[in-house]
Amino acid sequence: MRKIKILYLVSTLERKGPTNQLLYIIKNLDTAVFEAMILTLSKEPENSMKSDFETLGIPVDTIGTGRISGIFKNRKILKKHLEAYQPSIIQSMGLRADAYNASLDDRYFRLTTSRNFPTVDYVKKFGKLKGGLMAKKQLEYFRKLNVVSCSKSIYNQLNNVGIESEVIQNGVDLDFYSPISRDDFSGRSKKFITVGSLISRKNNRTIVETFNLLGAGFHLLVVGDGPEMEELKKLSKNENIVFSGNSAEVNLLLRQSDCFISASSAEGLPNAVLEALSCDLPVILSDIEPHREIVDNSIFESLIFDVFDPKALQEKILTFVEKKDHFLGKGRELVSSRFSSFQMSKKYQELYLKKWQQDTLKKKE
Repeated sequence: MRKIKILYLVSTLERKGPTNQLLYIIKNLDTAVFEAMILTLSKEPENSMKSDFETLGIPVDTIGTGRISGIFKNRKILKKHLEAYQPSIIQSMGLRADAYNASLDDRYFRLTTSRNFPTVDYVKKFGKLKGGLMAKKQLEYFRKLNVVSCSKSIYNQLNNVGIESEVIQNGVDLDFYSPISRDDFSGRSKKFITVGSLISRKNNRTIVETFNLLGAGFHLLVVGDGPEMEELKKLSKNENIVFSGNSAEVNLLLRQSDCFISASSAEGLPNAVLEALSCDLPVILSDIEPHREIVDNSIFESLIFDVFDPKALQEKILTFVEKKDHFLGKGRELVSSRFSSFQMSKKYQELYLKKWQQDTLKKKE
């Protein structure tokens, strides 16, 4: 059987959650069956993961036009790449890439992954007017493509607006995010960590306010950058709250911590939570569906707190410290059984193969 060619179409390979998920899909592809290529729309940023893909032997090409000039040039350039590579499958990622993918005809199996619910995420990030228009366009593209939802909660939200999808939950690289033995933190400061963009949807304000209440003996490391950085620094009244900015060594920072916190008001299926659990960190999570989806029927359900309630988070932190032995050593087991990157990639490959076989049969009819 000839190899099934897959073209992955993305805006850039910027270091962020969706790019990590793409790396996991490609890293675990059965190379006897599939052949992969990546095409980016724009030049790579400084924090690009391009070299990670090239290390795997994956060719990465770029159209390289600007966002404005690209409107007029990209379709023609994309067509030339498709004629040269002749993929059977095109998988896009993100609003811009989805726009081009949605404009192609049905000779290709075209799919995308929804990693958020656009109506919520875009409005929170870009405001009601701009975000609302972006969400409207994204849903329009979804209706023209085969859609994979990265979580059951995203599936339900899309289904409520009439968009069908298949659920393939995000995965985590269990080898890269591996645990270390931790000392007993009795008698020393407790080290907590939160990881993610400093934007309103991540609700870092609630975490900072909580650690203002806790005071000495409770250290918080905030990993990430974003428009709320300065506001959060001003809000911080405790020298035990440290803002590190972005880091390429999140796995090491997780291993050095005692507990992970996410106070997000909305998510797809958060990579940072999966990474923390893979490092065997206990997690304290806000009460949203994607968080519950991860810790469903596990001991960490008891550490879920009400969103936007610093005192509720404070109570869960104190509960964790008091009963820490109940929570240690349970995270890795949870993600290993349900959220490994290998399992996630395997499910994508099963989908690719099923659709390719269906298309092959149609062409023979």
